[in-house]
Amino acid sequence: MDRDATRILLVEDDSVIAYDIKSLLTELGYEVLDVVATGAEAVDAAAALSPDLVIMDITLEGEMDGIQTAREMQKSGDMPIVYLTAHTDIHTFLAAKKTNPYGYCMKPAGAHEIYSVVE
Repeated sequence: MDRDATRILLVEDDSVIAYDIKSLLTELGYEVLDVVATGAEAVDAAAALSPDLVIMDITLEGEMDGIQTAREMQKSGDMPIVYLTAHTDIHTFLAAKKTNPYGYCMKPAGAHEIYSVVE
């Protein structure tokens, strides 16, 4: 693995989508540290792994959605987050925007879109 590769935590509750995104990120040269499905797992993994970037779905299993999870992560410092979601409504976008994400990418996203938002 390239020592300079961006280290990514992937938060996605759909296992098929998670597998596809992880494979794509790896092909693009990124290091995927972990893939988790719930907000609680994401908060714990971010604290333990200190990723360079978190790619976060907004709809997650468990009690917290992706936006709530981002808020929780940011309580312990700046956590670069990119949302990758199928939600296109303005209310979700505005709620996500309040967490100061590094990017917002719509599903389905291809290699070009994911590369652009990560970089």
